[in-house]
Amino acid sequence: MERKNRYSLEEELRGTVLSAFIILVGVIISIYFGNVAKELFETNIAIWLYPIACYIVPFVFMLLEFWLVARTSRLVKEINSLQ
Repeated sequence: MERKNRYSLEEELRGTVLSAFIILVGVIISIYFGNVAKELFETNIAIWLYPIACYIVPFVFMLLEFWLVARTSRLVKEINSLQ
């Protein structure tokens, strides 16, 4: 029983780390897109698109990262308690 619990916790930890990496890539793409949009689109579109892509979306991703950090620390504590 202990092996299965530890294995499932390790799988959950892998999924959490992968999610954190994907969110980080999403933030980088969002900021890059916002900067490109500022230079390429008309002024009216860029006024709305730039703040959304460069500030609001990364802020939401940052909140998700805080949740993933809390989840990761919980998983690490549970894995260490099984050893």
